[in-house]
Amino acid sequence: MEKIIKVEIISRDIVKPSSPTPTHLKNYNLCLLDQFYPEFHCGIILFYSSPQTNYHQNDNQNYCRTLKNSLADTLTDFYPIAGRFKDTSSIDCNDQGACVVQAKINSSLSNFLGGLSQPSCSNSVQKNLKMFIPSLDSVTMESASSSILIAQLTEFECGGIAICFSLMHRFCDLASVVVFLRSPEKRR
Repeated sequence: MEKIIKVEIISRDIVKPSSPTPTHLKNYNLCLLDQFYPEFHCGIILFYSSPQTNYHQNDNQNYCRTLKNSLADTLTDFYPIAGRFKDTSSIDCNDQGACVVQAKINSSLSNFLGGLSQPSCSNSVQKNLKMFIPSLDSVTMESASSSILIAQLTEFECGGIAICFSLMHRFCDLASVVVFLRSPEKRR
């Protein structure tokens, strides 16, 4: 009998920018084209194997803390992401923050990714990947309180992790997401 893979939510937090947004940047106006995009989140999922052979559960607690700290610093530069939409044409850059979900999954990374390549489970690939996208979880969306960014760090049994960044498409396109994801790397 095949094991049912489940994701368990451990926590949901709001991460605020490490520095406040200056007063003169508190209002961000969207370009005309962006105003016509529907309001929905689009996500990108990144999978990482455990960097250590001697995995301890505390390691992923450290990864999550590092992710939150890095996100807080990054939100300072990408200040509209920490705000909320006022209307269809502008964002109130009020430093309310981004939602970060911490979760765990009852599978190893290799088993999960290996299962995705099996022809017999092609119908369930989409369903399995949806487990990592926080904007598809109604409880998370309710607690995210209109966050432009919702991130989820999911810990595998082996110590591997999946990180999903789900951003409001009205605010950013793929090129913007790439710049955002590379930003912490450039801070070092």
